[in-house]
Amino acid sequence: MSSAVLGGDRLTAQTDVLVIGGGPAGIATALALRGDGFRVQVAERSGYERVRVGETFPPSIRPCLAKLGVWRSFLLEGHLRSPAITSAWGGSETHDQSHIFSPYGVAWHVDRRRFDLWLAREAVGRGIPVAPGVRLRDTSRDAFGKWSVRVDTPAGATTVQASYLADATGRTSSLARRLDRRRVVHDRLVGLYRFFSDPSHEASSTEPEGSGGHELPATGLVEAVEDGWWYSAPIPDGRLVAALMTDADIAARQGARDPTRWHELMQRAPHTWLRIRRLRAEGAPKVFAANTSRLDTVFGSGWLAVGDAAMTHDPLSGDGVCRALRQGLAAAAAIRGDTDGDAAALPEYGRAVDSAFDEYLRVRAVVYGLEDRWHDATFWARRHREGTRRSISAG
Repeated sequence: MSSAVLGGDRLTAQTDVLVIGGGPAGIATALALRGDGFRVQVAERSGYERVRVGETFPPSIRPCLAKLGVWRSFLLEGHLRSPAITSAWGGSETHDQSHIFSPYGVAWHVDRRRFDLWLAREAVGRGIPVAPGVRLRDTSRDAFGKWSVRVDTPAGATTVQASYLADATGRTSSLARRLDRRRVVHDRLVGLYRFFSDPSHEASSTEPEGSGGHELPATGLVEAVEDGWWYSAPIPDGRLVAALMTDADIAARQGARDPTRWHELMQRAPHTWLRIRRLRAEGAPKVFAANTSRLDTVFGSGWLAVGDAAMTHDPLSGDGVCRALRQGLAAAAAIRGDTDGDAAALPEYGRAVDSAFDEYLRVRAVVYGLEDRWHDATFWARRHREGTRRSISAG
C-alpha cells in the first residue's frame, strides 16, 4: 500500500517514544501516550495490505475503543453486528451464546486488515506519525539512556532517537529478541483458512430480491472435531471465512494444506459443512500461527513489550484485539509512571502481564477440558495433559 493512502508516514529524528509495530496494541499505546502529551511515532513493517483472517470481536470491544476515543468512528466502518456465537463443543449439538444480556451490546464480525488500517489512520488524524514499510535494523543506547534505532524505510535508511521503545511487533518480538529476550512456546497450534463466496449472487443479481442466493449466517461458529476445531464467520465484504485449527504436525501429517484434503477434513465437521457446502472456495488454504506463547521478560530499562509481542492467546479465547487494546493502555500508563519517577511502574506492568497470562492458561485448560469425546486423539490428549499438569501444580 502506498504511504499516501495512510498519510503521516515520515519518521522524525527525535521522539519521546518510538512504537515498533502498528497493529492494535502498538496504535493503542501510541494513542494513549499522545493523549498524555508525549511525542510518539509508530514504525510499521507492513503496508497494511496483508490479508488477515476475519475476526469476531466480543461486545467488550466497545469500552476498549471508547477509552481510546475511537468508538463512534468504529461504528461508521460498516462491520457486521453479531447477536451470538454458536458452538458445538463437548457434544454434537450446537448451542448459541447470546449477547443480549451484555452491557456492551452485540459482538462484531470484522475485516482485520481494514480494521488495522482504520485504527492507524485514527492515530495519524491525532498527529501521530505512522510510517509503513519500515524494517528494524539495530538499536543502541547511550550512557544517558537515549535509544538510537536504525531502520530501513521506503525512502532509505534513517536513525530515530527515543527515550522509550515499545515492542509491538507481534509474535516475532523483533525488538525484544535483539535485547536477548526469548519466547516461551506452549503448543503448536496453527490455522488453515480459506474465504468463501456465494456463486449464486452474481447469477441472481438481475432477479427479484429473494429469488436467489444463500443467506450467510449471522453468527460465528466454533465446532470441535477429532483433530482440532473449526471456526467460521461472515465478514463485512459479503464473504465467509472458515479455518481449521490444529497442531502444525497434525496438519502436515493430514496434508491439510492441499485444497481437496482441506475440504475433505471440513466434511468431518457437519455443522461447518452445512453452512459452507453451497459456497465457492477462493484459493488454496493459507496458514497462520495461532500458538500460545509469551516473552520471558516483558520490560527492561527504557523498553517494554505489548500485545502479541508480550504474549499470544489461542484464538479460542476470542479476546485478541481487545486484550491488545487494553494492554496498550496499560503500557502507556507504565511508561508515564516511569517517566514521572515511579520505579515500580514497569515491574507492576510486568506482574500484570504475568498474572493475566496465568489466568488465561487456567481458563484455556478449563475450556479444552470441556471437550472429552476424543480422549486418545493427539490434539486433545496434549491439551488435557497440560490441563492436568496445571491442576496438580495449582493444588
